[in-house]
Amino acid sequence: MRLNRVLQLMKTEVTLNGKESFYSRILKCFPGNMSLVFSYGSGVFPQTAGESPTSNMLDFVFVVDDAKKWHSENLQRNRTHYSAIMRNAGVERITNVMQNYGASVYYNTNIHMLGRTLKYGVVAKDCLVKDLTTWDKLYIAGRLHKPVHIAHHNFENSPELLAGLKTNLIGAVLTSLIILPETFSERELFETITGLSYMGDFRMTFGEDKKKVAKIVQSNYERFQQLYYPVLEGICETSFSQSPSSQSFIYWKRNSGIIDQDKSPTVQHNHLKRLPITVQLQVCRIFDIQAKHIRDVEEILKSVARYPDSADVVQQAVTNIVQRQSKGQSLKGILTAGPWTSIKYSANKIKKMVASMSFKRPVSKTI
Repeated sequence: MRLNRVLQLMKTEVTLNGKESFYSRILKCFPGNMSLVFSYGSGVFPQTAGESPTSNMLDFVFVVDDAKKWHSENLQRNRTHYSAIMRNAGVERITNVMQNYGASVYYNTNIHMLGRTLKYGVVAKDCLVKDLTTWDKLYIAGRLHKPVHIAHHNFENSPELLAGLKTNLIGAVLTSLIILPETFSERELFETITGLSYMGDFRMTFGEDKKKVAKIVQSNYERFQQLYYPVLEGICETSFSQSPSSQSFIYWKRNSGIIDQDKSPTVQHNHLKRLPITVQLQVCRIFDIQAKHIRDVEEILKSVARYPDSADVVQQAVTNIVQRQSKGQSLKGILTAGPWTSIKYSANKIKKMVASMSFKRPVSKTI
């Protein structure tokens, strides 16, 4: 699949005058046994013109094979990265808090290393694969809906992780197709995809940049194209193979960046059946409350496909998932980062929110 090549291109480490790359130097400061390491956010990709990413916090996610072993070694190497509460609690409790509360990711923040301020999250590989394929958390999976910089991977020995990354991107496109109207632009698609992981996130109400989604897409437009063009091409091919003698359910006008789609109940039902299972189950629960009786998943999805406001049902399903996890993870952050660090981090978020008031969203092209 073309997506293999895209994921490889995302691993673009930079060297200066033949010296070791910054990312390689960072990774040497941490334990090994990691299947994937990626960085994301404004510390990697600027969100406004002229902005230097190096002035912002650099966010990492470390996908580890054995969480307990990794934290045990990291406590020996980087004990001060952990809050006083957690480093005194020990590796057993750190691992327990990481895997059983919030979104199953453990963050250390406000770390000063090699001239940058870092935040890094640690997640077990099996938890991430489950999130990518089922959206049971839609937390790290949501981060991976957007362009990231892959600093290290071991896809050769983790084929399930690579397959999960592909499934996650396809799920993001299909979910967005249900939400979007019959005709939309590439920019609207990318903004819808980006917004999925922010639906229901209480931080977007207070404490986050109000125009964060538009900024992310505007400043990373070519990266979104590189990431999602292979997915769209695959969906177009699937569309044609499913119905070669009739009109495809999606028609992508590459020259103008406009996409037309078939919103018939049959096509909507096919999309719904391919959504991550947690979204499907949430859709069924929401729709069943309205219908006042219980039916199996297949029958409910058929009814949702015929429902005029099916997009609203899917949006609410995603919102329910994100809302639950964002609250749990934020509360966990107070414990893992410590109260004082959490206050400083929140203050920086509020500062960005206020600064965002002057940002103007670009107008999409129309035909």
